[in-house]
Amino acid sequence: MENENKFEELKAFLGYFYDKYLNQDKTFSPEINPLNVLKGMPPAKARRGLRMAIDDCIEATSTWPPDEVSKCDIALRAQGIMSLSELRQRYSSRVRNVLKRGQIKTDVEYYMLRGIVTEEELAIFDLLTTPEPKLTKAEEAETKRIARQLLHRLHELVSAVDWVRGQETRGAVLSEIRVRLNELPQEPYPKALWQTKVDSVWQFVLNRYA
Repeated sequence: MENENKFEELKAFLGYFYDKYLNQDKTFSPEINPLNVLKGMPPAKARRGLRMAIDDCIEATSTWPPDEVSKCDIALRAQGIMSLSELRQRYSSRVRNVLKRGQIKTDVEYYMLRGIVTEEELAIFDLLTTPEPKLTKAEEAETKRIARQLLHRLHELVSAVDWVRGQETRGAVLSEIRVRLNELPQEPYPKALWQTKVDSVWQFVLNRYA
């Protein structure tokens, strides 16, 4: 019964997110509405498909500013639907569980922690993993996710003219690096190594965007 309730909660969120952010102009055919697609699936496959769709929603909103997340939360709660912030907490808990286990066991987990693709993301990922530490596949996937989100935020911060010369803008960039890298898995990144990675990424940003 508990699993069924969670399934319905996630369906309600997905339906709202699809209508509000993906099909707000009501131009898509009803056949591609994800809730209608799920109806035609066997139960086990529908649960996997729903989880992957929810992971897409979380990834799509990962770079939203706090005020946008807050507005979304308020609108969802007004409809009696689980908020985006609550959903993110569940997502983070699932990620931590996979990291603790040190192994990706299902396609859903792989999809949740899937890799990055751009050259800049790979450059930051290399800085975070070369020459150390040695990561499990789950830790590697999580580190890639952090690199992707950090890069997106950095692009916003360094868009200011002469950002390096301004004490406030320069401090904001360094602070963002520290905040994002603080999400790295703790065991493979002890404090001394973590600080080395912060310094390496900071130097990369100065060389590339100054």
